[in-house]
This record gives sequence, C-alpha cells and structure tokens, in this order.
Amino acid sequence: MLNQSFSAENFRRILDLENRKGLYLEGRFFPNITEITEKIKKYTEEIKDKQKNGIGLDNEIEELYKRKKELKEEKNEKLNAELQKVSEKVVASDFKIQLEKKDFQNAKSLYVTKDSPEYYFTMKQIERNISRLFDVKQSNRNEIVSQVKNLLKDGFPKYVLKIDIDNFYESIPQKILLNKINDDNLLTPFSKKILRNIIKQYTQLSGSNKGIPRGIGVSAYLAELFMRDIDNKIKSMVEISYYARYVDDIIIIFTPKMNAHHVDYLKEIKKIIEDKFYLKLNDQKTDTFDLLDPRQSSSYTMEYLGYKITFGTGDIKTELSQKKFDKYKQRINLTFDNYFNLI
Repeated sequence: MLNQSFSAENFRRILDLENRKGLYLEGRFFPNITEITEKIKKYTEEIKDKQKNGIGLDNEIEELYKRKKELKEEKNEKLNAELQKVSEKVVASDFKIQLEKKDFQNAKSLYVTKDSPEYYFTMKQIERNISRLFDVKQSNRNEIVSQVKNLLKDGFPKYVLKIDIDNFYESIPQKILLNKINDDNLLTPFSKKILRNIIKQYTQLSGSNKGIPRGIGVSAYLAELFMRDIDNKIKSMVEISYYARYVDDIIIIFTPKMNAHHVDYLKEIKKIIEDKFYLKLNDQKTDTFDLLDPRQSSSYTMEYLGYKITFGTGDIKTELSQKKFDKYKQRINLTFDNYFNLI
C-alpha cells in the first residue's frame, strides 16, 4: 500500500531523490543547513588531500572521519526537523496551494506557485501519489520517433493519421477528470482536497470552467490520466497496427485488409475525441497520409515531435523541424550572450 501522506519522512524521500538528480534543495529552502554542508565538504576535501599526498597520520584521518560523521548526523537531525515543520504547515486545516497566473505575449498563460518548501514538497508528493497509484507516466519521445520511422519504411500499405489536440491543457473537462479521480477511490481525501483546490484556483484565475493549469508539474500527470480512456478507446478500433501519443501529439497507423470497405478514419477518431471526451482537434496540425496502394509511389513529409520525416517512396529521411532548429539556435545564442556578459 502506497504511503500517500504529506509527512516529513515522505518529504525526505523526495528531497533525497531530487538531490540525486543534481538539485540542491537544502540550499534552496533551508539556508541554515548550508553552513554544515560546507563544513562536511571541507572535511571530505581534507581527507582526500591527506590520503592522496600521504601527509596525514592514520589517527589524524580517523579523527577527520569522526568529525565528518558527527556533522552529517547533525545535518540529518536539522534537516528532518525542518521537514517536520514543513509537513505540519501542509497538513494544517487552512493550508492551500496558491497559484499565480503569468501572461506572455503570443503565448499561452502559465500558472506557477511561489518558491516555498511547503508548495514544492506538496506538489511533488501529489505527483508521486498520482503516478504510483494510477501508473501514470509519459511516453518516451525518442522511442516513438524511432518506431514510427521503422514502420514508415517497411513498404507495407498503410494509412497514417497524425493528430494534434487544440488547446489541450485548457480544454480538458474538469468534471470528467475529477469524477475519474473520485470514482477510483485510490487517492486519500487530503490528496483529493489539494487537487480540487488547484483546479478551483485555476478556474478563478483563468475565468474558464474547463482546463487544468499549464505550468505546474502535476498537470502533466492529470493530463495523462485523463487521456488514458481516449488511448484505450482508439486502440480498440479495428485495423490499427500502431498507436502512440506524446502529451497531445498523436500518431495512428492503420493497416486495413485488402479489399476492405473504405473507412473515414479521421471521422471515426473525431467521434471519440470530440463527441465522447469534448476535446477538439487542431485541424491545421492534423494530417492524413494514404499509402494503401503500393503501386503508387509518392513522397510525403510529416512533422512530428520536433522532427520532419519524409517517407512514401521506400526511403526515409529524418531531420529537425524548423521550429526545433530555431529553438536550439536560440538557446545557443542565449548561452553565448550570457557568457559574453560575464567576461
């Protein structure tokens, strides 16, 4: 049984996991512990120097190890005490996650929380609870692209449908999502309370009674949870040989039997996504590719997950899409600008 509690013990697991990823959360949230961490580093360096250069006696090195161990124990005690304070604030009856709306020109609004340990660890614990209980995880982008390339060059007759959902995060029906969470009875009442509070605040800030907040980590897990029924519904369609989705970018490959009656696949997909789940396809980013007649040799180009894939003649060519190329170029330029500003 998963421990869903917002306890100091669970927050410590989150902290240790994030630190292993390279994030130094102690320095970010608990500056009073930084001094101890620096002392531990100093002892570690001193021990290495003495061992490397052979200038220290065994008893001197042993004493350094002892002091280092004592400091680590002191650090752990203080860190656990700080996390206990965080936990007590989170489980208090008046605790609420506060969202802030960030508007950008020519871009969708983002919703963020202030950088506090209470908000950070609460959001991480919620993400962990949803991920573990509902087995929610995001697909591997590179794996999908590799699989699609192999399928597109195999020479078999097929019908390819690439779909994009319009305003995905902003369009997810809140009622269906919350019903799904409540009906399964997997999350604790406190976890559900936090999620309801987040969605309520988003509704107030956005002025819309549908959608989830773009910009906070838990929304990615909620979106995956909502899309699960759509995934299963589409996968159950006949003649599908491949289905993959990365967030709201979907690719479907149909391989109908020879002499089968013609089916309007796009129309059938729309019935599922739009009529049953109340999302809307982005027609400008939705493409169909008919490779059913092997006697016809035509070249097609499809942009998917940041790549431009050219296929249809037996050969396949993959290159970065212009949008992804421009993004990399911008990052490189910003890196050089930051470097030259420092020298």
